[in-house]
Amino acid sequence: MIELIPDLLRKEIELDYFREQARSDHRVRNRLPAAPLAELEIGDLARAARLLVLPTDQQNRLRTLNKARNHLSHLQPLSQEKLVAVTEALTTDWVADDES
Repeated sequence: MIELIPDLLRKEIELDYFREQARSDHRVRNRLPAAPLAELEIGDLARAARLLVLPTDQQNRLRTLNKARNHLSHLQPLSQEKLVAVTEALTTDWVADDES
């Protein structure tokens, strides 16, 4: 998905602005610059997703991945249903979605 971001940006949004909006609380709190695009984490992408033109299925996949990340970061196991959803989100081709 990272590679698609420049093409997914809303028309009036610059890539640097997107990266700035995606900054984590840790980076803001510690006055660190925005991360390079290639280093954005799933939470960063979810935070700035409103600046992207994403089809509903991609929005849902991004939300699924972000929720799974949050569960795992709090040492909460994923249910079988959530694990299947994460697997599907990770194995679905974002480019193919973009072209349909």
